Amino acid sequence: LTFLLYGKVFEIIGLPEANNLIWLSIFIYALTLVIFTGVVLFLFDFKTALIFSLIYILLPFNWQLPYYFGIYEFALFFLSLFFLFYFYGVKQRPSYVYLIISGIFLALAGLSREALLLIVPFLLVYLWFKQQKRYLFCIFIPFIIILSIFWLPNLKHNAYLQVFITQTTED
Repeated sequence: LTFLLYGKVFEIIGLPEANNLIWLSIFIYALTLVIFTGVVLFLFDFKTALIFSLIYILLPFNWQLPYYFGIYEFALFFLSLFFLFYFYGVKQRPSYVYLIISGIFLALAGLSREALLLIVPFLLVYLWFKQQKRYLFCIFIPFIIILSIFWLPNLKHNAYLQVFITQTTED
């Protein structure tokens, strides 16, 4: 999904020079930082959000990310939007629209980078044990629909599975 989104961005703005590609990546990461900081501010207070943003900026992992184009930009962006809509939907008790939107963004984060699909079982177990069945259904029904439309048809062409299902002969 990341490369499809970059393809659409390049159709709109044109293909920048190689030296300017880093600015697009930095912009997406900065937008992600703003959303994550807004989520922390929404949940806690200004001091905690300030400390979070400083720690997030100073993490060495985040320093190297813009130099590797197309790795985690959109995955972290969609994950930040998932947390934004999830926590806002939990605070707004009668409205489940935000939880449905958060399920869509969780699926988009997983489609952008398959490593983020590891969040799904933990979220599923957490919501199951907290007895929040409506939240569970509101998040995971759109998640399952999006994954079944976009990810499952390409599962047989997955490079990870080719390691296990390729027929090899031992000579």
